[in-house]
Amino acid sequence: MSQSNTSTQDKTLSVTFGRIVLNKAVVPLSDLPECSKKLQGSTAAKAGLCSLASFVESQAFAQAGGDWENCVKKL
Repeated sequence: MSQSNTSTQDKTLSVTFGRIVLNKAVVPLSDLPECSKKLQGSTAAKAGLCSLASFVESQAFAQAGGDWENCVKKL
């Protein structure tokens, strides 16, 4: 995880960002609706980053048990 400080007029916001690295390559998280360029900003999205809170929110389906039967093609 990395931390970024963003200044706005009279406040400084501290946001923790994360990204996934698989086989030495960054997996872009901007494909997740919660981590979109519109919500995270183009710089973060371009770097494959997503705020920690948004990433955790994006995993709600998996945390709720998912519907893994529909993810596996039945033979």
